[in-house]
Amino acid sequence: MEKAKAEINKKKETPMDQAFKVSDQIELESVRLMKCNCEQLCLVGPGPKAFEIERNASSQMNKETNRVFVTAQFKLVMFESDADRSKPFAIIGASFLLVYNAISLEKTTDEAVILFGETNGIFNAWPYWREYVQSTTTRMSLPPLTIPVFRIFPPQKAELAQEKSPKTAIKKLKD
Repeated sequence: MEKAKAEINKKKETPMDQAFKVSDQIELESVRLMKCNCEQLCLVGPGPKAFEIERNASSQMNKETNRVFVTAQFKLVMFESDADRSKPFAIIGASFLLVYNAISLEKTTDEAVILFGETNGIFNAWPYWREYVQSTTTRMSLPPLTIPVFRIFPPQKAELAQEKSPKTAIKKLKD
């Protein structure tokens, strides 16, 4: 009976379960800023602003060196108001390379590493992204902006979280 339950549970493995298996045996070695850009498209006055953040991750592993490489890309587009998102006044982007050491990647699949990058990779790069945006908006003399913390939600809860915060949109970058 116990063996049958174990088999049923084994078959119900979700993509997040695969990403967790990778995260259980891995440590972050380094984070490097690989690319950054910013552009102020027009002058803007004080007051609350709206913004969208796009994100994307690409991942690969090297089983010989037991390393995982995740490139986390971010793009922030700022608007004068939530009502009019047709004309952004500033765009900020950055790409970070995260290098991880693993105990062993022998049984790790490419799919698991991709899922790890899309969750843990983005999560681990997020504080560096937040700091980059904070310092860049200050240097650009833009209104102060604090990027919210990154939360990993199941798909159905992600939509609800987005509805609660209409001035902020966080979505995946188009490939």
